[in-house]
Amino acid sequence: MLLNFQTLPCACGGTRILGAACPDCGRTPRSGEVNRWVVHRRSGLTRVDALLEVEPDTAGHSADDWRPTLKSSPTRLVDELLAALIAALSDFSTAPTSEPAVNALADSIRTVRTARHHALLAARLRPGTGTWTAAAESMTRIDRVWDAYRDALTADTMLDAQQHARRAQGILDTVRGPLTEMAELEAFVGVLNDDSLSIPERMFAALSARYPHVTLPQLPAYGISATERDLNIAVGTNSGMSYLLLQPIARATLNPDVFRSKILHASDALTRTSRLREIAGMDDAVQALADTYRLMVEAAIAFTAILAVENDERAIARRFGKLASEIYEASAPVLAWYRLMTTDRTGSDTFNRVAAEDATKLAADLQKGPLAAVFDDAARYLRHAPVHGRALEFDPDTGVFMITLKSHREVVARADFIDRVYAFMETVFASTWALGNAIDVAGIDVTLSDSDALYMGFTPLVLTALALPAAGDLTVVDHSEVDDGWTFHIDARVDLLTPALVAAGNAVGQVGEIRLLGTTTESILTVHLTDFWAWQRAEGHALQMNVLAFKASAERDGRSMLERSDVQFMLAVFGIALMEGDVRTIMHLRRLRTWARERGWADESTLADQIIATLRGSTPAELTARLVHLARTSTQPRLPSTRAVRVLVPHRHEGDLAPRHKVP
Repeated sequence: MLLNFQTLPCACGGTRILGAACPDCGRTPRSGEVNRWVVHRRSGLTRVDALLEVEPDTAGHSADDWRPTLKSSPTRLVDELLAALIAALSDFSTAPTSEPAVNALADSIRTVRTARHHALLAARLRPGTGTWTAAAESMTRIDRVWDAYRDALTADTMLDAQQHARRAQGILDTVRGPLTEMAELEAFVGVLNDDSLSIPERMFAALSARYPHVTLPQLPAYGISATERDLNIAVGTNSGMSYLLLQPIARATLNPDVFRSKILHASDALTRTSRLREIAGMDDAVQALADTYRLMVEAAIAFTAILAVENDERAIARRFGKLASEIYEASAPVLAWYRLMTTDRTGSDTFNRVAAEDATKLAADLQKGPLAAVFDDAARYLRHAPVHGRALEFDPDTGVFMITLKSHREVVARADFIDRVYAFMETVFASTWALGNAIDVAGIDVTLSDSDALYMGFTPLVLTALALPAAGDLTVVDHSEVDDGWTFHIDARVDLLTPALVAAGNAVGQVGEIRLLGTTTESILTVHLTDFWAWQRAEGHALQMNVLAFKASAERDGRSMLERSDVQFMLAVFGIALMEGDVRTIMHLRRLRTWARERGWADESTLADQIIATLRGSTPAELTARLVHLARTSTQPRLPSTRAVRVLVPHRHEGDLAPRHKVP
């Protein structure tokens, strides 16, 4: 946008803008002196303001008239509105007295404000709440761009105009920010819906993309701190990470403010830790929650499949309703927990008796009490209409759902019905998370059965593949289970021994071996996890010997990785220690002698004999000198490095319990 200003020479020899003081000498303008370009712009803007004060004619318009206005995608609409305003400003700045230019500028501003009003109306309905709220914020920023450029157009001097224009540019640069953030949230949800990956892989891929500065081991602690900041409540170890998953979903597809409010209302009803533990002690109460997680995952997967394979709008609408019904029924144990939290009923079979009640009755009971704000969106017809013959029908010609139950009859616009389903999902997510968090904080353990963990993908193999990158700078390209072993194909330029040993700890009781194979042609190094454990538990001289024992049992191409220099160095260390009176080294010296004899290292075997003999006699000076020389010149034992490793895993670690699967 270019602005013209009339100028004239000043008596000081400089140039000043007509109607303004000289920037060089400060000479003030003569009385009555005006700059016609500034006057024209101000006059034109007065006419723009007058046009904007005229209220649009809304007679006969319904509350749904915003729908046709927002046919474009939010991003495209914002881009079009911004482009139209910039073009109108440019035309006005060059012809501020032109009636078409004045009208076009007023129209562009009015269109922005109308679109913002319509976007806020659209934001009332899920799943568009987050997107249209972001679009409305972008439109608010476009309006602020207009305010800043308006100040530039009415400025007395070029310097003032430039300052206002820079402010306008700064605002303009932020216009797309809210929608860019929404696009990132939608991409997050897209990763979670990628059925080519297992559920844990989706979860951690989404979290890694959204929080690239947080490693997998750091996620639980990061989730706790981030969730506590957002909700201002105590957060359990597992619940923090699950909130990191749910909150972006809520922002992208639900009403995030209502979702947060439901969590807080639900959490207020779950503060009695003693009552939570009392319910947890009832028959099947904890296991029913674990089963609920699987049922909900099954329903969510079914929904993803509907969208992937169905293209008939009527079929999608019908199945969408059935999804809500399935989730409603699956949430019965959650509803039973809340119902019991509002009573003092006791007895081992109490939970089963309450959970056996119809889910809609449980929800109706909760809607009458202090938890109404949480469960009001659990409408009874969402449970019954989709599964009762033709009680829920969708007419694609009129775009309405028809509910025809004995207890409820209604015709609902498609967008409004979908909003109600998402509002119900919002209730399920919020109440389930709040309950899971309260149980987590109370120290009550909810675990998945092996079969449920397998179904949902929370298997030791998958979890190990996800954890491996944290053990080294590497990427797991692929993983598989064949016969009695796990194989991980790795893309890395680092030693794979340590990551393999760490990962093997997850395989105890699962398989007999694991392999980490990098992009290399070198032979596979085979090591034993039990030797690694022995090495970890030891200290002092025992630690040094266990490192050698680890190398002695490690093999590549059938050859032990224990090196002659390893034995030489340790003979020197233990020999000097024995001469200084440490008789505990005898057992280590004998073991070194055995290794030397087994490998045909005669010099080292003889040296060991000579050192051990000093225990019963004097120490020859030449032996002392030789040991000192060896200590100075021998190489300290080092672990082998490898980019292809096989770890043999024992069936069971002494004292280990059977593997358990934590609910994430």
